[in-house]
Amino acid sequence: MLTIILKDLIKSLGKYNETLNVSFECKQINSECKCVLMTDEELDKYDSSFTIGLYAITDILENLRLQKEDYSEGEAINAINFYLQNDAFIDILN
Repeated sequence: MLTIILKDLIKSLGKYNETLNVSFECKQINSECKCVLMTDEELDKYDSSFTIGLYAITDILENLRLQKEDYSEGEAINAINFYLQNDAFIDILN
């Protein structure tokens, strides 16, 4: 397991294996939220209410990049929050 701050995870996303899971260690997802990266086996032993695959964060940010090349950290956090709340990608163009 590895603990990392969400804003640092977003900046260094390509460094990590996309098969890892991300557990959010906060009630409100924001840039300072602690994230725990873990394997499926570690996840089975871990209790968290907000956990998604790292591949999903990669997909969320790729979808955002396709809509706006130079998105901000805040827009990235909003896109992740939107996905967690709606199980859908954010549409910032409409």
